[in-house]
Amino acid sequence: SFDFERMLSAFEAITFEKDAENSLPDSEPFTGAMENVGMLFEHLGTGFGFIKKDIETKTRIVRESTKQDPVGNKSLQDVVERELDEKKARVKKPPSISRTVLRLMWATRFLYLLMGKIGEAVQPGSKMTLRDCVSHAYDTALKPNHGFLTQKAAGAAMLLLPDIDTFLAKLNVDKSKREEYLKRIEDHLGPLVRRMYGYYAEHEIMDLPDHCVDPFIYYQTYHREEMDLNQKLAFSKGEKNASNGAGRICLEPGTRDYGSSMTSAW
Repeated sequence: SFDFERMLSAFEAITFEKDAENSLPDSEPFTGAMENVGMLFEHLGTGFGFIKKDIETKTRIVRESTKQDPVGNKSLQDVVERELDEKKARVKKPPSISRTVLRLMWATRFLYLLMGKIGEAVQPGSKMTLRDCVSHAYDTALKPNHGFLTQKAAGAAMLLLPDIDTFLAKLNVDKSKREEYLKRIEDHLGPLVRRMYGYYAEHEIMDLPDHCVDPFIYYQTYHREEMDLNQKLAFSKGEKNASNGAGRICLEPGTRDYGSSMTSAW
């Protein structure tokens, strides 16, 4: 069963063999934390079962890779760099670890944003609902990577979310510890998101297979004023970006601030 304190402790236990500003964590503690994230989605309702299943599948792939070579695959960074050197990072079947970890990064960022918004929602006088919190996290971290039907499924699932007090009770969250929880999240989950996204952007692998969106979705998700001139032209013409599919726009590395403070506007 899920326990919020256990999940926080799992993220606090994540280690980095490669100590750099942009780096990937060690495999075993990272997959341990992600198993807890998968369980959290159970409490968002059955409508989010498809995300829970995806997290569990991707976590299992990474864990199995670690078991095959506990020394050589101890650090996710070693695995990804080896795939990059061997030109295997973009392999889809079976999925590369580079591609798989990117999907888990999306879920990690979703969690980070969700916890920050819930922290705001439980303040006295706040009228924010759980749906507001989940919508913000989903629209920012997951929606740009989901197709039309998946987005519709997520939207329907949000209509069935419980009230925020019921949700927090299921997670065994003590609201009196709000400040403590927010600090722990900001101290550990925030840097994790920034370091991992920074690493992927630095190595230009944010655009691994399927990380493209329809122009209409791109426009909805990223305001027109945030596009550079070439992106605006591509959108207006419905053109492809670089060598990707016609009528598709692929997100460029480094064009979004992936790890801003939870209280920032996204």
